[in-house]
Amino acid sequence: MAGADGKVLPCTLSTGPVRLDEHYESFYQSKVMTEIVRYLQLPEVKAEIDDLQKMEKHYRSFYSFGEYSLTDWVTLDKDGFVAAACGKPEYMLGNQHPIYPDVRKYWLEMVRFCLDSGVDGINFRAANHTNSPEYWDYAFNEPVIEASKGKTDYPTINRINGDSYTLFLREARELIKKRRKGITIHLNSEMLIPDNRPGKLSELPPNFEWQWETWVKEIADDVEFRGVFKLRPWNLYKVLDIFGSVIRAANKPFYFQGDFHGMAFERPFTSTKAELELVKKHDGLNGYVLYETANFTRVNDADEVEVSPEMIKVLKDHSLLKEY
Repeated sequence: MAGADGKVLPCTLSTGPVRLDEHYESFYQSKVMTEIVRYLQLPEVKAEIDDLQKMEKHYRSFYSFGEYSLTDWVTLDKDGFVAAACGKPEYMLGNQHPIYPDVRKYWLEMVRFCLDSGVDGINFRAANHTNSPEYWDYAFNEPVIEASKGKTDYPTINRINGDSYTLFLREARELIKKRRKGITIHLNSEMLIPDNRPGKLSELPPNFEWQWETWVKEIADDVEFRGVFKLRPWNLYKVLDIFGSVIRAANKPFYFQGDFHGMAFERPFTSTKAELELVKKHDGLNGYVLYETANFTRVNDADEVEVSPEMIKVLKDHSLLKEY
């Protein structure tokens, strides 16, 4: 979207309405989620969750533009607004910045919470679903500008931001290793793409130098690739080769995270079969991460967890499951 002078206008793309009934039972009322998600344990959050009227009002005013059809015409006055919103949050989850010691401390408390719960290791993923699309603003925080001595060029800003995130990973590793647990770091293909292109939409926070080679060599015990669903096969192989060569030189295991899109309990899991074959054939890969569990398991009427018969067959066919 560009203005009269041809310059790109700052904008946030809407993905459409978000409905309460899509999340209420599976997230807010889930016994598992209320035990592991600290946000859901806050008294003020609990009070709103228990009041369905408040929750419905919150979703109407904050998330949704109401019912609409993608085929309906929407006309905006040429002299009016180019976009409309139903409310603006004070902040968006996922937008804290590691340049602040308090943010790193908060994240480390989350790591400590997981370790106290008895996990075998911590898996770090920089990519998320709620990062700010405001690439022109995010990560130009005052402490960043102070550290840059007033410079605002992308290479300088990106390096400072990248250093702060790597510092957090080092602090996290120290904490995790004191507990004798493992640390896994996700790598995403977009970490290989220059981050200063105007209008770039990414699931990674903008304006960061992703120092993945340092993470591989000095921080991670093993590495996991995420994002197969965003790449054509020829690009996927290139990305795996680039990451794999550095990981192999560091003598670290490299795991491939499967594509969960299109998965359903009764489907034949065609993409899973193809991915397992890829992992077997690629010299740089050491294993496969079956993701997400909710797509191939379900709770039946007897409150028992069932695994998809089709998924069981796929795993047996690849000699990954001997008995079930």
